[in-house]
Amino acid sequence: MGKLLLAARRTLPSIVVFLCWAITGVNSVCPVRCSCNTTIDAVIVDCTSQGLTNIPSPLPDNTTHLYLRDNEIDSFSGLQNYEQIIVLDLSWNKIRSIPQSRHRPELSMEILDLSYNNIRQIEAYCFTGLDNLLLLDLSGNVIDSIDGDTFIHLPSLTELRLHDNKLNIFTKSTNTLLMLETLDLSSNEIYSLHDSMLSDMDELITLSLQRNAIIFVDKNVFHSLQNLRRLDISYNPIKKLPDIIFDGMDSLEYLELSADSLDAIAEVAKTMGYTQNWFKAMINMQFVLSENSYFQDENGSFTDQKVGIRYMEKLNSISKTSSASNALLSQQQDNLFEPQRYNGIAETGP
Repeated sequence: MGKLLLAARRTLPSIVVFLCWAITGVNSVCPVRCSCNTTIDAVIVDCTSQGLTNIPSPLPDNTTHLYLRDNEIDSFSGLQNYEQIIVLDLSWNKIRSIPQSRHRPELSMEILDLSYNNIRQIEAYCFTGLDNLLLLDLSGNVIDSIDGDTFIHLPSLTELRLHDNKLNIFTKSTNTLLMLETLDLSSNEIYSLHDSMLSDMDELITLSLQRNAIIFVDKNVFHSLQNLRRLDISYNPIKKLPDIIFDGMDSLEYLELSADSLDAIAEVAKTMGYTQNWFKAMINMQFVLSENSYFQDENGSFTDQKVGIRYMEKLNSISKTSSASNALLSQQQDNLFEPQRYNGIAETGP
């Protein structure tokens, strides 16, 4: 009898748990080859680097963070299957396309990382239902086209990463990306910055366009960016910049033009003067022209023989005016445009 009671005590908790699962339908079984962790406000499933070819199913109910980085997954079903997930990381897989849906229920997702896959096109209805998405990472793919209506379905997006793709033009519908603060289009094949490219993006703070093929810049392309603080257009074959290109950009603090072929800067600066257009709204700006041989002599010093004006005297004056802010920017400039993983958004995770 004693042994019977002991056995009953041992099996009772399992029976109770089984009955609860049966009655409520709750699934708390962790997928094979994954690790699971539950906190007060998150259910985290980590299947990183497990050689998976498919997304595990079923997942524990109420999964909020799903990490599938560095696997062999080449496709995934519609996003509607991840209604409760806040962070979905599918980076470094073999995904070729993103499923479309015109009528997807609203999802909770705030971060979607599809970087370093084999995605070629972004269609109009790939991201329906993602009204809460804050960060979308599509970098490191082979994307050569994005439907202009794609961003209609991302009203809350604050950070968009598209670096290291094959884009030769960036287009979007009007009244989209209204909340965007960071846009990274570096290392693509963009050849032109047209006037509507950045329209309605009043909240943009950081814009990275380095290492493209830009040869034409419309005079109005930056005019709506009243809050822009950091702009990198370095390593482009730009020949000329309009003399009013930076008009009204009172918030700009950092401008990177390194290694650009800006044959017209000297003439523009000489014609317009320091107090006009180019510098009139940039008293606190850190202006970077390193590696641009057009402005330097054989010792790397700026010369008024080539430029016609003393750049360094002006830059020294700017530096003295805002030494504190420039010192801070100088410390940060090495990683200014380096994408930081998830940037502190929905930080709960492994």
